[in-house]
Amino acid sequence: MQISQEWQKILSQLNDLSTINESIVIRLMSLEEKVINLDEKINLISMEIAEKDKISLEESSSRIKSINALLEQVKTATKLHVSLENGEISISSLSQFNDQSFLQCFTEFGMQFEKINLQHLNPEIKDSGKHFENIILMPNTLIVNLWHLLHHMYLLYKFIIENRIKNPCVYPVFFKGFSNWQGEIKNSLFTPLLFKGLGLNRERFDDLHDTFKNHQHITIDQIFVNNKKLNFSSYKPKIASSCSNQYRLLRNEPLFEDFKKYVIKNMGIEYAKNKNNAVTFILRRGTREIDNINEIQSKLINLNISYVYLEDHSIEEQLRIIVNTDTLIGVHGGGLAWAFFMRNNSRLIEIHPGKLPTDNYVRWCNIAKLKYMRITAEITNSEPDENFRQANIRLNQCELNIIKKALAH
Repeated sequence: MQISQEWQKILSQLNDLSTINESIVIRLMSLEEKVINLDEKINLISMEIAEKDKISLEESSSRIKSINALLEQVKTATKLHVSLENGEISISSLSQFNDQSFLQCFTEFGMQFEKINLQHLNPEIKDSGKHFENIILMPNTLIVNLWHLLHHMYLLYKFIIENRIKNPCVYPVFFKGFSNWQGEIKNSLFTPLLFKGLGLNRERFDDLHDTFKNHQHITIDQIFVNNKKLNFSSYKPKIASSCSNQYRLLRNEPLFEDFKKYVIKNMGIEYAKNKNNAVTFILRRGTREIDNINEIQSKLINLNISYVYLEDHSIEEQLRIIVNTDTLIGVHGGGLAWAFFMRNNSRLIEIHPGKLPTDNYVRWCNIAKLKYMRITAEITNSEPDENFRQANIRLNQCELNIIKKALAH
C-alpha cells in the first residue's frame, strides 16, 4: 500500500521519518473503515508494530496515538480559496458551517445580518501546499472607507477578545457586490491601520493574498467567522432647530474604550498629557467643499482652529492629530470617523449637506462617549438633498454662531 502525497505531508510533521511511522500510518489507513474505536485500533496494531520494529509496547502505543491525531487533523482540515476577482469564498467542505452555503454576518448597512455566500472549491484551484492552524474571516463592506472599516475593526477586536484567540491569522472577505469596490486590498490606504492597529500579522495576510492571487488554495484546520454585532438601540431626536440636531443613544459597547486605547498604543501614539482645548477643522477637496471657507476662517480667526486636509498626512499623522483634538469639525465624510479615538467627552460637530437624516456618527459618538452636534448646511451646487455626497455647501451666520457657542463651552 502506497502512502499518498497528502499522508506524506503528515509524516513530514513528525521528528522521526523512519519506516516505523510509515508502518503505523499504513495500518491505521487499512483499519480505518473496519474499526471505529481508537482503543481497539491501538490494541490491534501495537503488538504487531512493537514486535516487527523492535520497540516497546509503550513506545508503539504512544506513536500510534500521535500519528492518529495527525491523521484525524488532515481528515477535518478544510481547503480554502478567496477570489480576488469577485470575492467568492470557496471551500472543500461545508461541514464547519453546518452544511450551510453562506455565512451570516453583521453589516453596518441597515445594522443587520446579511449573507456572504460560500461555494465548493473548484478542482482547478491548485494546492499551494501551505497549512494554517486557523484563520478568521473578517466580513467587510468598504475597507477603503474609514467609517465603514472601523465598524468591522471593532467587531473583529470584540470577536478576538471574547473568543480568546491568540495570534490569529485574519483575512478580509466582502458582502455581495462590494468586492469590486475595494481595488487592491493589499495596497489599500487603511490596510496598515487594520493590521498594525489590531496587532495582527501583516506578513501572513500578504502571503495569503498572494496565494489567492495565484489561484491557489490553502489548507486550514479551523475557520473562524467574525459574526459579532454592534449593540445599539433606536434613537429619538431631541427638540431640533434648522441649525442643529442632537440625538440620544445607549452606550452599550463596554469593550470600545479598550479597543481605541489598544489601537492608539499599537500605532505608536499617545494622548497629550494636558488638554489644551485644541480644535481641528477637516477640509475637503473635490466633493463636499465649503464654498465660503475663506469667510468662515476670517470670522473664526480668534478661536485657534487648525484647518487640515487629511490626505496631506500619513495614516499615523492623521490619527495623531485627531487623538489630541478636543473638538473636531467637518463636513459629513469618512474622515470624521477618526473622532472615535478622541478622549471621552470630546466633541464632534458634523456639518451635513442638506436635511437628509443619517445616524452615521450619532451611534458612534455615544459608543465612544463623545458629545455630538449636527449642523445642517445649504447645498450650493445641486438640488437640495438630491445627492449630498457630491454637494458643496455654504455656512450661514446662524450656523457659524452655533460653532462659536459650542467652542465657548
